[in-house]
Amino acid sequence: MKKTRERLMGELRYEDDMVVLYSKNRVAYLTPLQHQEALLSLPERARRKVLAKTKKIRERLLLGTGMPRRPGI
Repeated sequence: MKKTRERLMGELRYEDDMVVLYSKNRVAYLTPLQHQEALLSLPERARRKVLAKTKKIRERLLLGTGMPRRPGI
């Protein structure tokens, strides 16, 4: 069990995956955990705005694939 936990923790620290944010001619390269922390640190109003935009983008992507949306999404 201990080796499995150590391996999982090692995978969480893996930082080759990057999230790239681009806005107003500026770029930020963040690890997934840095990105998550940044989103969770936003004020409530900004978080709601990001969530609404994310849902619109996801819906647009789903409609573009011709796949029906799942109920409740």
